[in-house]
Amino acid sequence: MAVKRDMRVEPVALPDVAVLTGARWFAGKGRAVAGIESAGGFVPQGAAGASIALVDVTYGRGERERYALALRDGHECAGDDPLWAALAGCAGVEAVPGRSRFLAEDLSNTVVLLDDRLVLKLFRRLERGPHPEAELLGALAGFAQVPELAGVVEHDGMTIGLVEEYVAGAPVGWEGLIARLAAGDDALGNAGALGRVTAVLHRQLAAALGMRVGGDQDVDGERSAAAMAEAEPSPAIAARLAALDRLVGAHLQRVHGDLHVGQVLRTSRGLVVIDFEGDPSLSPAERSRERSPLVDLASLLLSLDHAG
Repeated sequence: MAVKRDMRVEPVALPDVAVLTGARWFAGKGRAVAGIESAGGFVPQGAAGASIALVDVTYGRGERERYALALRDGHECAGDDPLWAALAGCAGVEAVPGRSRFLAEDLSNTVVLLDDRLVLKLFRRLERGPHPEAELLGALAGFAQVPELAGVVEHDGMTIGLVEEYVAGAPVGWEGLIARLAAGDDALGNAGALGRVTAVLHRQLAAALGMRVGGDQDVDGERSAAAMAEAEPSPAIAARLAALDRLVGAHLQRVHGDLHVGQVLRTSRGLVVIDFEGDPSLSPAERSRERSPLVDLASLLLSLDHAG
């Protein structure tokens, strides 16, 4: 269940522009940064001097993006910083300070393992409104093929982060899958299981969050997205895009939004699907719209092609 606790709001020191723009999770790479302005921040109880700073990054044409920074003495917090356990406490989840580490360094958000039993996600690029991952994990409560949501950190109408169950297991892809393919092993023996867990996931999401009938606006939305990815589609691609007309009258629902072999773990309880954030390059509203479940299937099949 999502819990929000009161947090002390204090001014925080901002890092240099180069520190911010050089971060892996900074989404504005390649754009001219006009400035960084403080947008507030808070100090979770038990953070021992560290804080969460909110900053607005402005670009040359006046565009603005908000980011969350985890800072100690003006620098990003290390993986074993007490801040992470304190931030989990903001979601109503207890964790031992200092017993934490980063799970990966190359992600669009910061993911921290707490006590070898919980995963804390600090969302870096922030927008107002519900966060897709918190919504979907909340809707899938009790479904064994996804992590259990433990709590959500909210501040000023934004979802700052969440805490979920840590699921131990081996990823179905990428490196392991590619190695098995290179060795000539039966690497696609799990393909049927991947399809089954995807189908059950979609049934669970439809049951929890409902379905609706597609209309012309859905066709326009998918075509616009395709046009952004392929400025001048070939005749063959254009012919395939014409099939999007079939979305009119089709059943649409919430989907994973970024399903690929790297988002599936092989565990003692079967395949488990993780990372329900969706495509981080899209706004939360775009990631939260109902789509055809075939979007996830196409993404999963494409990832198998990439591994090949």
